[in-house]
Amino acid sequence: MLSAAILLGVVWKVAEQRVESNSRALAMQLREDMMDEFRDEGMADLTRLVRTRAADPADRNLALLLVDARGRVLAGNIAEWPPSVPLDNRWREISLFRNDRAAPERMGVIGTRLDGGARLLSGYVLEDEAALIRLLGEVLTIAMLLGLLLAGIGAAITIKLVTSRIRVLEQTSSAVAAGLLSRRVPEQGTGDAFDLLGGSINTMLERIEHLVSELQVVTEGLAHDLRSPLTRLQVNLERLSAGELDPDARTALDKAAAEAKLVLRIVATALEIARVEAGAGRERFTAIE
Repeated sequence: MLSAAILLGVVWKVAEQRVESNSRALAMQLREDMMDEFRDEGMADLTRLVRTRAADPADRNLALLLVDARGRVLAGNIAEWPPSVPLDNRWREISLFRNDRAAPERMGVIGTRLDGGARLLSGYVLEDEAALIRLLGEVLTIAMLLGLLLAGIGAAITIKLVTSRIRVLEQTSSAVAAGLLSRRVPEQGTGDAFDLLGGSINTMLERIEHLVSELQVVTEGLAHDLRSPLTRLQVNLERLSAGELDPDARTALDKAAAEAKLVLRIVATALEIARVEAGAGRERFTAIE
């Protein structure tokens, strides 16, 4: 939206400069026409030309004034020479009253000194151009506001869609963290970034579940394999302990039997954990505080 605002501002500025350039070119051309008439035909013909052009309905946007060396108005549609317009042959914008208008108008005019001390004010009214620039500014402002509205709606929709897809990932991760290794991220088949991420996560979860299953199998098998020899070891130690032994030997056998019993308890616990992780006996679980 910042880029769009800059672009619209540039468009408005370029249009304003183009209108100003065209208005300046028209005013310069009008001045050249008047100067050509003055050089070729003299002051009398220039006066008639100014009077005719100022009264012509086809030239309704003309601003013309011709005064003599004493400042008396010879022809034109402006009542008097504006003091703010110097005789430097340069185009400038100014607000002036025309004879048939009740309100001042924005004009682009040029002040020119003629031979003999007479002065010529020539230019064009810029109200139409100013109205066009204002209309363009309003249109660009409305376009910017509509753009902001559409961008806001688009952002809200995008946030909602992205949040919903991320929530699915979060729910799956939470379920896996809680021990449900069989949970997977549902894929929508759109092939977008979320589907690719979900597929990668599912592949990772499948690998983790497979490794955990293998570890459980190995643990359970190892526990089963150890249980029998350890049981025999404990029985043999108990038999030996029941015979006639000196005190030191009996003490050593009792310690060995206790250690064997402890190892058997550890193996039994490992087997129980393996059965629980496999889902056996979960129906007997109860909530505790």
